[in-house]
Amino acid sequence: MHTIDKIKERLPSLILPFTSIMLVTYFAVHLMNGSRGIGVYFKLKDQKIVYEKERDALNKKLAFKEAKTGLLSPKHLDPDMLDEEIRYKLGLSDPQEKIILMGLPEKQIGDQKRTIIIVPPREKK
Repeated sequence: MHTIDKIKERLPSLILPFTSIMLVTYFAVHLMNGSRGIGVYFKLKDQKIVYEKERDALNKKLAFKEAKTGLLSPKHLDPDMLDEEIRYKLGLSDPQEKIILMGLPEKQIGDQKRTIIIVPPREKK
């Protein structure tokens, strides 16, 4: 009975340290693995970088499309651009003409431009 009495005497003095250790452990686990923890923070940070790159690429593509449509606006109609688009979209060209397309419109981003070189047929002598 002597040892049980010693345990009963020490028990109240052990409650505070034990509770403190349990609380610190609880918060540390949730800090690392919780829904708003450090691991989620770094995953979101990586996703942000990926989405920013995608946004920048789409902004470049949008700027290119706006510049291209600006050349076809009624105020600033560019005859070369109009001719190029008609030939490309509708296929209106002489069967003997050679049209060389360099670069596809789907791959145009930023300052890369599609170039059409029209080689007229040679006249027969």
